[in-house]
Amino acid sequence: MSADACNLSCMTQNDLLSGLREALRAELKCGMQALLFMAEIERRKLYVERGFSSLFRFCVEGLGLTEDQACRRVAVVRAAHRVPETSR
Repeated sequence: MSADACNLSCMTQNDLLSGLREALRAELKCGMQALLFMAEIERRKLYVERGFSSLFRFCVEGLGLTEDQACRRVAVVRAAHRVPETSR
């Protein structure tokens, strides 16, 4: 059941818990997808073509992320480069 289908206050406890689990799974999937896009953008250095000096600057100035959000995401992308493919 989606939050749009009914006011959250009228949902059963089980529907609320189920809805939360579903939302968290979707959030994780979207977050992973965003990181994969970001990794490929870094690999191709597309941010340079857009006039940014770094992936971090692209995230902050081009995408509107906060510096903290950008820093965390860039760190994850770079850490993933250091992990051998067989460990993933």
